[in-house]
Amino acid sequence: NIFCSSGRTTFSSVHIIAPESMAESPAITNMIARGNETHVHTHTYTISEDVIASSEPMREYTQIFEIASALIENRADRASLLVFVGSENVAADAYAVFIGMLPFRGAKIYITTFF
Repeated sequence: NIFCSSGRTTFSSVHIIAPESMAESPAITNMIARGNETHVHTHTYTISEDVIASSEPMREYTQIFEIASALIENRADRASLLVFVGSENVAADAYAVFIGMLPFRGAKIYITTFF
């Protein structure tokens, strides 16, 4: 059980961020199904693996802000749970910190890996 913000018993929404190769994985499919069962709005976002591999700061910056903008459009807030699904490239886990830190300081960020 993960502690929710502000004394809440549920998260306002769940936002799953994953590399493209993980987007259709059973783990993510199960997370989405669980969100639907509990009536928690669940959204998914993908990170381009080309961007991760490129190590080009402007491409990385653009990707981070595209996802952060989509989170805002989907009404993520401080009571949301951000789930970052990592890949074999552990350096990409930094995306979770940057995405969670920028517009959602105080949101819960959960980093996990399924490979």
